[in-house]
Amino acid sequence: MSEWPTENGQTNMPHLVGSPYAAYEDGFIVRWGDDTLWMLFRSRDTIVAEETPKMPDDFAFRIDFGTYGRNNIDTYNNTSWLA
Repeated sequence: MSEWPTENGQTNMPHLVGSPYAAYEDGFIVRWGDDTLWMLFRSRDTIVAEETPKMPDDFAFRIDFGTYGRNNIDTYNNTSWLA
């Protein structure tokens, strides 16, 4: 259960072998246990894309914090000040 299946039709969860399933969005839903439990399996590519979002090239921020906002981090100007 510590690895992704490498071929279509494989499972890394032996207790789901033979369970009914259906294609759903970018993955599959699998009936598990009694008739009321379903498990969603999504595409590995979608999961990886969501875990590693691309930051825009123009992303920057400034934050002032601490007593009276005397500390700051400014990525617009690539500066910081800690009082």
